[in-house]
Parts: sequence; structure tokens; C-alpha cells
Amino acid sequence: SLWDSPVSPRMCRRTPPLSVFRRFKRAKPGGNGPPGGAVIGRGAMLAGQVGVSSKVSVGDGAVVMGQSGVTKDVPANTTVVGFPAVEAREAWRERAALRRLIAKSSKKET
Repeated sequence: SLWDSPVSPRMCRRTPPLSVFRRFKRAKPGGNGPPGGAVIGRGAMLAGQVGVSSKVSVGDGAVVMGQSGVTKDVPANTTVVGFPAVEAREAWRERAALRRLIAKSSKKET
């Protein structure tokens, strides 16, 4: 089998066969998952260094951008960013408004 095959010197890790992963059951909405576990919807994408709190669900097709912290449920087909994770469009608008305020206050000082 693939697991018993010799490892080439260039490989740093071997991937276990698919049968190893089949024993883990996917958490389902309705509490069938592990106690306190998060539920990740179908097609949801979590980028690198994302943290998801327990008992939180990420909806189908949702996108969680990198280094975000999900503390509340994320609706389906939504993109969230930051900590705490908020809708991306809302976050970009807040950051743009803050940038305008900073530019305005720096003009008054001169």
C-alpha cells in the first residue's frame, strides 16, 4: 500500500491512506458533532491562521479570510475578515472612514 511504500529522501512527511481519515465523522448541524465543536458548512473556505470558537457554525459557501477569529455564527455565502470576524464589506468601509478621519485631522494640525 501507499503507507508501506519507502519514503524518498526528498519527502519530509508521508500522507496516511484515506482509510485513516474515514474513521473521523463530520460534524452535522443539529449537535451530532463533538461536544462544543464548530460546524463548518459545505464549500466553506477557511484561510490560513483562522481561529474558530467552539459551538460556532460557518455557513455553506462562506469565506473566512486569513488571520481572522470567528466568535459568532457566519451566515452562508458571506465573506468575513478580522477579529472578531465581521463582514468584509463592512470592515473595508470602516477602515476607509477611519483613514479619511486621520487624513482630515492631519490637515487641520498643519
